[in-house]
Amino acid sequence: MKRRRFLIKTAAVLLSAVMIFALAGCASKSDSGKKVADVEGTVITQGQLDNFTMLTLYRQGYDLSGTTATLKKQCLQNMIDAEAINIYCENNGIDVYDDSYNTEKTSFMDSIKKNDSDFLEQNDITDSDLVTYYRSQYLSNKLLEQVQTEYSEEEIAKEARAYYDSHKNDYKVDDEKRVSEILTGKKTAAEEVVSRLDSGENFADLAREMSEDANSASNGGDLGFFTKSEIKDQFGSGVFDMNVGQYSQPIKTDDGYAVVMITASNDSGYKSFDEVSQEISYNLYMNYCKDRISRMEKDMSIETYDIK
Repeated sequence: MKRRRFLIKTAAVLLSAVMIFALAGCASKSDSGKKVADVEGTVITQGQLDNFTMLTLYRQGYDLSGTTATLKKQCLQNMIDAEAINIYCENNGIDVYDDSYNTEKTSFMDSIKKNDSDFLEQNDITDSDLVTYYRSQYLSNKLLEQVQTEYSEEEIAKEARAYYDSHKNDYKVDDEKRVSEILTGKKTAAEEVVSRLDSGENFADLAREMSEDANSASNGGDLGFFTKSEIKDQFGSGVFDMNVGQYSQPIKTDDGYAVVMITASNDSGYKSFDEVSQEISYNLYMNYCKDRISRMEKDMSIETYDIK
């Protein structure tokens, strides 16, 4: 069993957080010129979509070994949305590209060329691809800024509270316990850990000295909070029932032999409104943005085609 690792993922303004794990490879080079969308006469090709998707994966810290069908469709929608915003602004005399646009675009391109040249070369990412990606992010953020000016903090707070009250089960928290671990390669070493704990030695100090998991050892063995099912998957069914301050006998895992301690406990309940209010408010703004884009695109000629 692979050791759990937790990643904090930052979402692009209009990028769906939903991922499907059935991977589909990128289209072949022979398909790169194939038309996948047409927005008021502006064509988006398969190659442009592939490179936009690769940039999205790379910038968001996802695995580059493949792309999901859902992600690629969402990236195409992001490209269409950017074209729609641009066309809407042009048609309505709105100067959306302020003085910072060219400066920040150049800074973005210089930075990625300097720090990520291997990625750009290996994936045939061109300057045009970088501009397309940056412009999409820029226009999405500009739309968000505009929408945020149209609603007062009081209005958003009221709507966020109403959403929280009607969707409280979405914020339910299961019982959790905080686990620390000392991982060793041999059972005899784990037994030595238990013996020294029995003699009164400090668990965190022993983790720093003896644990072979370098990531957690530097934190005194702390792995964070886990639900009952998560702890069962990693360490077996008995660990979750241990009391705070109690440590285990050696446990055989796929990584070696572990001695674990429960260091804290959180009872089940609900996240408070204060804990989730910013998240809810942000999602409300995103819904307003999507609604605004839908209204922009309603009167435009937009065609989409099969994608690889």
